[in-house]
Amino acid sequence: LCDTFPHFKNMESLSLNFSYSKINDQEIVNLGTSLNNLVRLKSLCLNFNSCKQVTDIGLCPLVENLKKYQDLNELEFNLQGCSNLSNRTIFSISQNLKLMKKLTRLSLNIEGYKEINDDGFAELGEALKTSRDLQQLNLNFNHCPNLTTNGFEAIMKPLSKQKDLKVLKLHFYSCVK
Repeated sequence: LCDTFPHFKNMESLSLNFSYSKINDQEIVNLGTSLNNLVRLKSLCLNFNSCKQVTDIGLCPLVENLKKYQDLNELEFNLQGCSNLSNRTIFSISQNLKLMKKLTRLSLNIEGYKEINDDGFAELGEALKTSRDLQQLNLNFNHCPNLTTNGFEAIMKPLSKQKDLKVLKLHFYSCVK
């Protein structure tokens, strides 16, 4: 799969669904490297739902490669059920979101992400402050047991400054302490 991406230099939209697969960290790192040539990419959807072998070691380098896509309009990350991820991945996602000035649609699903805490939510909140062109935002934090009212407020406060936001979906089922 990774060998074919360099040939798609005009690709503008890419959706990859690895749900319930046994993809591992090295394969994810290779995937990130192979996406380097997709210079016209405007929309990216990466679904790692319930990929139990995925860790920060694989996902952080993939996310770091996203900084090359500052013209990205749409980004969707599904990390639901990836039980081996920590705040490190959220920090990496957040740092790269700050560089994506043209982002109009963001979807981040970290349902069941047991290791994220208020520090991770605060970092994501900081990234949302810089995403001024957001029109659609979908955040799923269901079953994130370490989310407290501080983390909740860190996410909510920057949203009040989003003047262009048209669609907002926030999921906090069974998580806010």
